[in-house]
Amino acid sequence: MKTINKNKVVLLLLIVILIGSLTWNFSNIEKAIPENPIKTIDTVPNKLLFTSSEAKNELESKNGASKKENNEVAVTPEKWNEEKREDAVSPVEEKTPTNDNKVKNFKEESNEKSNSDSDKSNDNSESNDISNNKAYEKVEKEEKQLTEEVNKEEEEKIEKEKDSKLPNKEEQVVVDGDEDQIEIIEGNQDGNPYFTTTISNEETVSNAYYEFAIIHKNKEINVLSENILVNNQEITNFKGGITLEEGSNSIDISVMYDDENKTKVHRTYIIYFAKNDLIITSSLKDGAKATVQSLEFEAAAYYNDTAVAIEAQINGTKLVEAANGLYKVHLSEGVNKIVLTASHNDINKKQEIQVFYEKKISKISFETDLKNQQTTNAEITFYAAASVEENDIELTATLNGEKLREKNHYFSDLLKEGKNTITLSATTADDTHEETYVIYYQEEVVNNSPEVVPDDKAGPNIKTDLVNNAQVSGTKKNFNVWATTAAGKRIQASGVTVHNNNKAVSVIWDDSEKTSYRLNLDQGKNTVVIKAWDSEGRISTKSFTIYAKNIEKNDSIGTATVSIDASVVGLGAIVPPTKIELYEGVNGAYTVDQFLRKNGFTYENTGTLDSNFYLASISKPGMAKNLKIPEDMIKKINESTVTFEPTNFSPNSLGEFDLTSGSGWLYYVNGDVPNYGFSDAVFLDGDVIVYKYTLLYGAEFR
Repeated sequence: MKTINKNKVVLLLLIVILIGSLTWNFSNIEKAIPENPIKTIDTVPNKLLFTSSEAKNELESKNGASKKENNEVAVTPEKWNEEKREDAVSPVEEKTPTNDNKVKNFKEESNEKSNSDSDKSNDNSESNDISNNKAYEKVEKEEKQLTEEVNKEEEEKIEKEKDSKLPNKEEQVVVDGDEDQIEIIEGNQDGNPYFTTTISNEETVSNAYYEFAIIHKNKEINVLSENILVNNQEITNFKGGITLEEGSNSIDISVMYDDENKTKVHRTYIIYFAKNDLIITSSLKDGAKATVQSLEFEAAAYYNDTAVAIEAQINGTKLVEAANGLYKVHLSEGVNKIVLTASHNDINKKQEIQVFYEKKISKISFETDLKNQQTTNAEITFYAAASVEENDIELTATLNGEKLREKNHYFSDLLKEGKNTITLSATTADDTHEETYVIYYQEEVVNNSPEVVPDDKAGPNIKTDLVNNAQVSGTKKNFNVWATTAAGKRIQASGVTVHNNNKAVSVIWDDSEKTSYRLNLDQGKNTVVIKAWDSEGRISTKSFTIYAKNIEKNDSIGTATVSIDASVVGLGAIVPPTKIELYEGVNGAYTVDQFLRKNGFTYENTGTLDSNFYLASISKPGMAKNLKIPEDMIKKINESTVTFEPTNFSPNSLGEFDLTSGSGWLYYVNGDVPNYGFSDAVFLDGDVIVYKYTLLYGAEFR
């Protein structure tokens, strides 16, 4: 056995102890190393402290340091990441969910990889910082690259969608990201193909309540919704009117259509409401250019909701209203100055409008004997013809806006009191020519008075419903004469003569109250002379001038207002006042026949439509079911000599001898009861005709 050297053993023991000591110290040092502050991108603390100046300088060279007042360098990776993303992603792309999901998924995968890499390298804090910063930059670089690729795809997708939308439109097309598959069109021009309104943009009104309508141009496209905002407040249950605030008001209208693109069209208007002020409105636009010489426009004035009279002038000449608020003017070449004035409660307003008219050089020529003039003759007859290079073409003539009839180039009609405008017009494929003439008519008074001209002061009195200088459309007119002696005794038809243009006028009917006549009128001027004499031979004379506008048979001569009244039996207006068309040569019996049938009635009569027509009863299911005679009417019946049978009637009809022995139908024309039947009646333009049911032979109406 060998002897172990004592010194060697001691040395060996010291080496073992030293190795064990070093191993224990290394273990403690490892535990003392701080945890890597950049394990993942998502868990970075608010401030990243750089322990390496090289790492700090490297990041500053890429981004630039964020310096505060104490010069401490602090970078928030979340903010840095967000700023980079904002630089790379456009506003449209940010709204795309696909973008965010792709980038988010990429970040999560990158963060997991970064965490894994960071856990593997913990040699020292400086090396860990540098390693993780480089990993962070790599993630950001790859994320930015992916974001740019995704954004590029989305941009290409949006461009393709835009190209596939509506074709050419003058309005701007905007794709709203919040309304998928909806195309929004700013359609403020009336030329847009969807809708317009009756709103006059930027007009000023004096009434807080403002009415308008939405007019859809394509009736074949269904409307899904109509949304109206007034001053940014939604209007629910819109029924044609809104309430304005004083001053400026915005009206926004959006309509959704059920077409292929679910198109939504938007229009905006501004309306001004001026309270307690006088406002003049007009359809004219200042500075407008007219292409034709004749012009129509509307004008009105209001104080709040009260209509105020307005005066209109053109180039210093007063205009006459052609209809309610409508004016017709004849323009001069160059500038035409139209002035509108109104006054109310010491408020005076004036509106001046300039309209330009430039007369075109036309190849169309007119030949006429018309001229601007003044006349006392209500009848106007003139010659007019149009031609192009000696070839005749069609010519149209109007008098005060109404077309005139032509016969062998001659036109004839009646003038109204005051100013009359006659316009000649002719048109070819590429040309229109107009000429206008102004004629002032003043009725003649001398030797044309309807005053009674008696042989002596004790002569007869003549009363009639003829009106001197009246104008009549048509060839016939009925009228009445009430002739009495100076003492008031009735003079029958045998003591009266009537002549028109020296021709005897026939009697329709003569009774104890009056004598009825029918005039056969000549075109133009008719002189009607009425004479009456008493038993003593004293004579009185009345003379009238009637102007007639002859109308062809069955052509319209105007309108009358007709109603059916049964107030005496508590039924009121069975048919309210209604306008009906009148025709030349059609008597009253045919007129009442058409009126009753149109309103759902049948009737019984005696005679025929052409002779001795009498309306006996009218019928309609349930028309008299609510019949109830008023108490004051019952009292009158009981005080009379007629027989009263209150249950003698049908709920489906009303006619003669119902309820009383004095019942039946009467008719009134302009407040008078004719003494002839319907077949002898001639209704004229403007007549008011009322069919009245009576229980006392008409005595209750006297």
